[in-house]
Amino acid sequence: MKHRHFSILLVLTVSLGLLGGCSKLTKTTSRSKAAKPDKFTAALADASKAANAQLKKKQYDQAIKGFQEIEQKIKNKYGAGHDALAAVYNNIGVAYYGKKKYKKAVEFYQKAIAIDQKSSHDPKQLRLANHYKNLGLALRRTGQSKKALELYGKALAIELKSLDANDPRLLSTYNNLSVVHRVRREYGKSIEYGEKALAIEEKRSETKPHELARRYNHLASAYRRKGKYKKAIEFDQKALRIEIRTVGADHLRVATRYAKLGLAYRNSGQLDEAIDAYQNALAIEKKKAGKKSMRLANRYSALAGVYSKKGEHDKANEYNEQALKAGLSALGPKHPKVAVLYSRLGAGYRKAGKFDEAIKNYKLALEIRQKHFGTDHPKTKTTRQGLAGVEKKDSAKSGADKSSPKKTEKKADAKKNESKKKKVAAKKKVNVANKRVAPATKKAETKNKKSGKVESLWGIKKEK
Repeated sequence: MKHRHFSILLVLTVSLGLLGGCSKLTKTTSRSKAAKPDKFTAALADASKAANAQLKKKQYDQAIKGFQEIEQKIKNKYGAGHDALAAVYNNIGVAYYGKKKYKKAVEFYQKAIAIDQKSSHDPKQLRLANHYKNLGLALRRTGQSKKALELYGKALAIELKSLDANDPRLLSTYNNLSVVHRVRREYGKSIEYGEKALAIEEKRSETKPHELARRYNHLASAYRRKGKYKKAIEFDQKALRIEIRTVGADHLRVATRYAKLGLAYRNSGQLDEAIDAYQNALAIEKKKAGKKSMRLANRYSALAGVYSKKGEHDKANEYNEQALKAGLSALGPKHPKVAVLYSRLGAGYRKAGKFDEAIKNYKLALEIRQKHFGTDHPKTKTTRQGLAGVEKKDSAKSGADKSSPKKTEKKADAKKNESKKKKVAAKKKVNVANKRVAPATKKAETKNKKSGKVESLWGIKKEK
């Protein structure tokens, strides 16, 4: 997010000509609005121009030094509460923000606000609104998102009183509110302010395509997090079309848009579309990002995740292996991000039932995390738990494999016993039948003797 910084020359002109920062200056400028600045003011303007140029070039230390010299000169001549110091303090804050020294940035933004809060002049109020926004950005960087929202709200209240509803100066305020609400997982509010920013952007005649694409991207992100994937896909596609049209189909920004679109498709369950989008991103990144870019590792990991969701675990692990290879090439074997890749590969092999491979990769992830984070860090504990879970499953499987020959023998013995029992039972039935048949045979023979014939039970006749 860009910070607003101001030209000290402009601030001096306003404060000297209209606000009367001190009686002497008021007298000097009241004679003629077209009067040339004195030597002091002209020298201050030159110093301001040089410091602002350094700020734009991100030469932050030189810019801070330049603005501090201006600060001292203004204090010496006009006193510590002069209006022009508000802009000086703001710009020093911008420089410290650029150096990522956010607490120092907060300190100087607060000084700027303290001066401008005393003024009721309308242009000064708009400048105060900008100070509020800059302070909000710095506080957000220090994790104080609630205070940041309060400041953005103050800025918006000032701007809505002074500006037209479609004034481009409202864009940054709406966008800041949208971003912070998204960070706080207040996605409905994030979408509300994001839509307001987009409405202004789309009406601007001088809108830059990449700025419009950025608005679409912000909204897509908020809709995706809210679970409204259809809307997320709609805005991702709009952003993608703009990027292709403005920077070309093989630009890394286009690859980023494909990746965002792939995520939206994946979350919506459109897995084949997700694979296509990720493959498009990967094709560009292979050409443009270089072999030592983590972009390749991230894209292979994303593809692995989709194939895992499809239940194609062997295919997923192929991509996990490629992700690990790319990560090792980009960062080396001891980086904590490489531990993430080892852990994902371990999880992939666990799902595929290849516990030996899973254990090996979990151990490598654990080794890196223990060295980097320590044994009690949540990430280390999570990896240790994952490893323990796989080892338990592997142990259970090994126990089952060892007991399987005995089970086979027992089943065979049981079958033999069952066969013997059946044979014995069949014999018993035959014996019982024979016992029943014997008396009937004797009876028949006795009867036939009387008739002069002998007839066996089976119907074979014999003459007596």
